[in-house]
Amino acid sequence: MDNKILEDYLKEIDHYLALKEEKDEILNEIKSHILEKTEYEAGKITDDALKATIKKYGNPKIIAEKYMEGYQIISPVYKKYLFLYTGLLFIIHYGLVVFSAFSNYEMVFFPFFYIPIMGTHSPVWNQLILYLPMTFFYDFGFVCLFLYFITQNKKEIRLPWFEINLNLLTRKPVKVKKPKRHILGLLVSGFIIVLFVYIRYKTLFFLSIGPGKTTSLFNPSVSRWLSLSVIFIYFMEIMYYMSRFFTKSSWVKLTKDGLILIILWLIINYPIEDALVDFPYIDLKTIGTFILLFLTMMATINFIKSLIEILCLRKNPGSKSIHK
Repeated sequence: MDNKILEDYLKEIDHYLALKEEKDEILNEIKSHILEKTEYEAGKITDDALKATIKKYGNPKIIAEKYMEGYQIISPVYKKYLFLYTGLLFIIHYGLVVFSAFSNYEMVFFPFFYIPIMGTHSPVWNQLILYLPMTFFYDFGFVCLFLYFITQNKKEIRLPWFEINLNLLTRKPVKVKKPKRHILGLLVSGFIIVLFVYIRYKTLFFLSIGPGKTTSLFNPSVSRWLSLSVIFIYFMEIMYYMSRFFTKSSWVKLTKDGLILIILWLIINYPIEDALVDFPYIDLKTIGTFILLFLTMMATINFIKSLIEILCLRKNPGSKSIHK
């Protein structure tokens, strides 16, 4: 008999057993059951008989789940605390990031976070935009780790609660609004107009437009890149709206929001130094940065909401999507 067959199976179960105690005892118990079952059904233990028994015994992940019933990584009672503490920590953390950026001040709170002096390698606004999603995911992970230790401590610990409106994070799922054909028609019509403008003028960004002369807001290469990015985002919104006629899957919205974030990230990292044309009395670069920061914040919020919705639906499989 080849012991490696059984050992590999037990090793895979071990990967899913997130238990500190009794793990060896559980694995030995499973091993004994498999050997006894093989010998009982086949008369003797052979490689083929062992493979057949293991196949019938079940998926290693499902086996591990059965032994882990009642074991919690983070207690469900801390669900509201997870979102509340993440939101509060994010407000404080990102507030410090903004303060550091405009005060040209370095902040170190070892080992929790480090905020360097910004603007040395790229514009401050670009770095603020990049810090926005990274700060949220860092804070979310930090709170998860904190609640994990609280759960594993298994002692009665009363965590402080702050009265903040959590409707966005705790609201019950509602029915998805049905898409309207005339709305889809308007979206497609608008897309056709946008394509026509781009094909004719090679840009969607104008400093001036008229019968005599049309001036682009950016130089030609940057203008084409940004215009195509806007067209692609518009196209994804249309495809998402169209998909709602066929499916209510929240994964479609999550994918769309994720792709939009990627496009905005590419725009942020695209070399557009000195790409704007000169315009007296107006700082076009600052205005454009504010607009890009706002769009990135909205896209990040939409992505986080979609992610939360997916997690809620996994907890309540019978619930319907909440996106509109």
